[in-house]
Amino acid sequence: MSKLLKLRCSSLPLGMICPGSVREPEQKVRIEIDGGSMGSAAHELLAGLPESGKAYWDNVPEVADKWFKVNPGGHETPEAFAEELRLLCALGTKLWGVVRDSFPNATTEHYFETEFRGLGFALTGHIDLISAGPTTRFGDWKCGRVDTSPEHQIRGYGVLILRNILTTEVTGTALWVRDKTIENYTMSPDDIDQFAIQIAERIVEWDGTYYPGDHCGLCPRRHECTALNVHNKALVSTFVTEADRLVDDGLDRLLTAMTPERKYKLYRQAKLAANLSDAVIKAIRSDVIAHGPIVHGGKRLTVVQEARKNVDPVAAQAILAEHGFTPEMIGRVLHVGRTDMHREARAIAPYRGGAAAIRDLESALQDAGAVTETYIQKLKESRA
Repeated sequence: MSKLLKLRCSSLPLGMICPGSVREPEQKVRIEIDGGSMGSAAHELLAGLPESGKAYWDNVPEVADKWFKVNPGGHETPEAFAEELRLLCALGTKLWGVVRDSFPNATTEHYFETEFRGLGFALTGHIDLISAGPTTRFGDWKCGRVDTSPEHQIRGYGVLILRNILTTEVTGTALWVRDKTIENYTMSPDDIDQFAIQIAERIVEWDGTYYPGDHCGLCPRRHECTALNVHNKALVSTFVTEADRLVDDGLDRLLTAMTPERKYKLYRQAKLAANLSDAVIKAIRSDVIAHGPIVHGGKRLTVVQEARKNVDPVAAQAILAEHGFTPEMIGRVLHVGRTDMHREARAIAPYRGGAAAIRDLESALQDAGAVTETYIQKLKESRA
């Protein structure tokens, strides 16, 4: 009896693009997807919404510290990680207030599995929340910035529910926390076979062809993918060759004549080159921290510490309201940061009272414990 290919519902969106992504790697390497730890942390805290009507706010420091150690996701400190986590909880709470009536008596964290032996695969998945009944609703929190379509993942969850819960219809909702939007997909038992055949034809019966592209950043096999390496080398090589010419010939003018396809390809090339540059700079910074300054040709590279002030969105709301901020302004400035908060404070202050208004606001936020200070380490180039 042949072994079934085990597929997680969360792997289906990428698997439908490139079936090679769901195969076991030859060498297992722990690869953390950017934003993955933040999403996992947010899921833990947002589980409180269906259960008690509010996120598990008291657990933020503990959860942030745990997932920061797994993958900091670009954050310099656990405190900075916790700040973004609080923002996600605030956004998730607002979104839940809009959709909660669609999920009566919802329960959280359900695991299901099912087999399609005749088609050669098994399907598994963890579902965030389910409101079961004659017609069933379920939701999946989406806390990342990735805009890959969740359709196959949500439909996969739908199949699991239809095979494990007695129900005539199921509607799954992708709950996009950062955008405060939703996507619904509805299925009935009659849709199961068609979905399973689609998965089998595309993923199980894979012909060995790889499909490199933007999605490769999400792939657990990207560390060993020859197709991705060839793809990236070609993109960067072409970009380096063309970049100087484009700038010298007037990039703004040339862009107006480019097709949307060419513009997007140029954007992807530039982004890939920037990501590679960022990785090199990050490695050099770590080297300076470990071994000391780099001195060459009359220049010195050192690492300096820079303070960053972070605002707790929950603790700040009442203070901002007391200082004349409308709910719309509060939502806007807490999403983008202190600079925009200062701009709004100056705009609503009396004539020539902007600076005083900003000082008063900062003092009130400090007194309320809504401002924390963290430190980051940056490379600095100076004369030797």
